[in-house]
Amino acid sequence: MRASRFAVVLALLVIIGVGAVPTVAAPTIVLQFPSWQEDEPGTSGWWKDQIAAFERAHPDVRIEFTKVALADHTGKLIAEFAANTPPQIVHVPAQTYFVFANRGWLEPLDRYPGMDDVKKAYNPLQQKSCVWKGATSCVLMLNYGYAMVYNSKLLAATGLPVPKNATQYLAALAAMTNRAQGQFGVGIVTLPGFNMVSHIAVFVYGAGGRWTDDNGNPAVNTPQAIQGFTWWKQAVLTATPIGQESGTLRQLLVQGKIGSYNDGPWMQGFALGADPSVRPYLRAAPLPFQVEVGGASNVIAMPKNIPQAQKDLVWEFIRSGTTQEAQLRYALAVGAPPPRLDVVIPANQRNALPFYDVYVDAAKRAVSNIPYGLETKADQFIQIVSEQAQRMVVQNAPVPAVVQDMESQLMDLKRQ
Repeated sequence: MRASRFAVVLALLVIIGVGAVPTVAAPTIVLQFPSWQEDEPGTSGWWKDQIAAFERAHPDVRIEFTKVALADHTGKLIAEFAANTPPQIVHVPAQTYFVFANRGWLEPLDRYPGMDDVKKAYNPLQQKSCVWKGATSCVLMLNYGYAMVYNSKLLAATGLPVPKNATQYLAALAAMTNRAQGQFGVGIVTLPGFNMVSHIAVFVYGAGGRWTDDNGNPAVNTPQAIQGFTWWKQAVLTATPIGQESGTLRQLLVQGKIGSYNDGPWMQGFALGADPSVRPYLRAAPLPFQVEVGGASNVIAMPKNIPQAQKDLVWEFIRSGTTQEAQLRYALAVGAPPPRLDVVIPANQRNALPFYDVYVDAAKRAVSNIPYGLETKADQFIQIVSEQAQRMVVQNAPVPAVVQDMESQLMDLKRQ
């Protein structure tokens, strides 16, 4: 009888929760953060550390850091903003920031605490890259210059030196290529999108060309730009695996299947994770052209049309990444100087980044390849340049004729 009564009492206690193991409440606020850097070596770790620290300080908040391919990122974000369902944390390439700012989709940040510190301490590119129509609507994450990361063993096997000009460069790429063995001299993105246009810019700007002139008008139909497109076409047709995106090409580099890859300082992280048989031979060198491209890389922002409570949380997260301590960790993760100018990297830590000095120099000399005058139409600009450039390769169309058509389309875009 006692046992029976005890069972009843125990059952009642369970029902009312007495003695039950306390459960951890699920986060009540979720901040969406899509980014192409979710799995990018170096940068990804920095973001995840920032997120973990923020979530420890805010147990009721979870930041969902998810991967979106860079080629799809801008188009997907535009669709989400148009449907009034944007993510709370907006991470975009600097070149496409103006598309969102011009449509009034981003929150002005000038009134938020700590923004004055960013304005004073950051590289001048913060002002040029994040101010639109008098308002600051983003924070610069990285300013950079491109460099050539190459496999010194593969290059040495050709008997050719590290290239110092375009002629030497194209010869080295061809010499490192053996298509029958799946070996290529260079990785160049040829799938339409942001990365494809960035890789084309290496050659167009390298030859002294530009996307637009000082008045913001299309300027691709010039001898210099035509020369750059000609170099690009030759490199693609003779020395790269066609139809590949950046992730695949970087993987081929660290596996020893391609001899070189032109990219920004984030390549440091990929190189450090290379196959052990390849890692000792990876080097960085200045691009062998008269001009190096770069400028502002990517920025972070937030939507205007989300609740103020969410805006306050997002700003706190953004601001946490602008401190000297966070910026030092960012520099070490990326392998390049951070946008905050008062950060000093200790010598012993700097020595652990073998590409660092090359990228410091590249950042100082880099010219921005943002198509000023067309910056608010970056998505259409990228589509036009990508599709027309593909004609040069797929149809083997002559460069001057294609460039003439490209300029005509860009002029129409300018007039819209």
